[in-house]
Amino acid sequence: MAAATMKVAVAAVACVLVLATTACHGLQLGYYKSSCPRVEAIVRDEVKKFVYKDAGIGAGLIRLVFHDCFVERCPANPTSSNDPTVNQDIVSPNAFDNQYYKNILTHKVLFASDATLLTSPTTTKMVSDNANIPGWWENKFKNSFVKMASIGVKTGYQGEIRRHCRLVN
Repeated sequence: MAAATMKVAVAAVACVLVLATTACHGLQLGYYKSSCPRVEAIVRDEVKKFVYKDAGIGAGLIRLVFHDCFVERCPANPTSSNDPTVNQDIVSPNAFDNQYYKNILTHKVLFASDATLLTSPTTTKMVSDNANIPGWWENKFKNSFVKMASIGVKTGYQGEIRRHCRLVN
């Protein structure tokens, strides 16, 4: 990446982080329109470039949003016996894709509740659509993500933005 582009990306991300920590009102499209007019386009374009180089970055960024806004995901002092994380997609665990739904259709799932999605015609169709229609799951996910990110956002003294998810500051 060119030095000028890197500076713009760093400035945009810094702008987002500063504004988010001082006035976290949940995620909403256009929130930074007056304070950082092009920030959404700049960040989107730069994230796309990095996710293309390393697909695991996308999942990490999604976790970051929820770790910052929903700080109740993590035990304060995790051990191997109380770490709640587990890969639900053994085929492409570091990719941001619809493989989870393909796994359900081939009966390669971790939980009984996942397999149960195939016991109803309604949910079977949803799983099939998510697995087989290009862009279907991605569009549903992006709309849901924006809605979910604005639920129960912790602000002020209600929570803390952790420097490391697994450790209380």
